[in-house]
Amino acid sequence: MSNRKQTVLVSLQQALLGEVSERLRAVTVSYDDKSVHFDCIYDGEIRDDDHESMSCVETELIALFPETHRS
Repeated sequence: MSNRKQTVLVSLQQALLGEVSERLRAVTVSYDDKSVHFDCIYDGEIRDDDHESMSCVETELIALFPETHRS
């Protein structure tokens, strides 16, 4: 496993801690040297608290990979 892959996967897993609801079914991630992108798949309608949780995950990833964040 490449160092970048390991770093991205562990960082995403860490960012998801405490943010996973019972409706979250899957998380996919893609990345390269300049970006990290994740998608979440929910069962049913996405609620406001789900949006808030994934916003927290996004913020955590931006903090861990500031070079990949573009305003």
